[in-house]
Amino acid sequence: INAQAHLGHVQEFLLADSLARWYTSLGYCVTLQSGTDDNSFKNIKAAELENSDLKEFIKQKQFQYLDLLKKLN
Repeated sequence: INAQAHLGHVQEFLLADSLARWYTSLGYCVTLQSGTDDNSFKNIKAAELENSDLKEFIKQKQFQYLDLLKKLN
């Protein structure tokens, strides 16, 4: 989550959700888990470039991704 959410993320989320729904329809017990790599070196560097505290930077970006996921339902 070292940058703004973009179309590539939308594609990734939709494909993962489609696969989860497909396997559920076949009778499999499916758990779709997604998350952020909060300890990524890229996050540390991105926060430094914005002169931002890492925890605040992560929190701000997480809300952007959660908002995107809500819009995608």
